[in-house]
Amino acid sequence: MMTLELTRIEVIRIRLALTHVVADFEREISDPHTSEYVKEVSQSSLKMWESLRGKIVEQFDDQDEVEE
Repeated sequence: MMTLELTRIEVIRIRLALTHVVADFEREISDPHTSEYVKEVSQSSLKMWESLRGKIVEQFDDQDEVEE
């Protein structure tokens, strides 16, 4: 386990950036001009980024509740 020390705003910025990454992959996957190979690679990447974003959101929310 690794612990990083970030300010609240830095974590919010990371969440926002990951939301943009996820949205870009979703857009690429849904584009009818995207090749099947790129869609497969994008789907795999999307799962990874969604998982990471989910962990960050969960931990942020847990810690944010404690600090209030």
